[in-house]
Amino acid sequence: MLVHTDTALGRATAGLVQEVVGNQSLLVSACGLRTNRLASFRVALADLTEQLDTLVRSYREQGWFVVFNLTGGFKSLNGYLQTLGMISADRCVFIFEGAPELMEIPRLPVRLSELDDVREHMDIFSRSYS
Repeated sequence: MLVHTDTALGRATAGLVQEVVGNQSLLVSACGLRTNRLASFRVALADLTEQLDTLVRSYREQGWFVVFNLTGGFKSLNGYLQTLGMISADRCVFIFEGAPELMEIPRLPVRLSELDDVREHMDIFSRSYS
């Protein structure tokens, strides 16, 4: 799965990366995923979170191991996705330039018991960002 911004450059870059890693990868974005307007950015993050939550749960149900590898992108989006990954992914990994090994940020040892309530009322949370 490749998450990209909702810009011509973001879509084109994701398409090039997809060609290299293979067309079996899924391109994911959210309408308005830009940093030029705070309101649209927040709505896009809510939409992206809902998409990723659905995909991660689906992959887990199929017995897959979920790894977040955040490379490049907006600082604001990376910070958000890093936190999301430390809560919902099985692993978060990085390859730093010149580093001889894969670096891992451990999953946070928390369980969000309120997550089902949030999922049930996602429309309310999304509206609060409009």
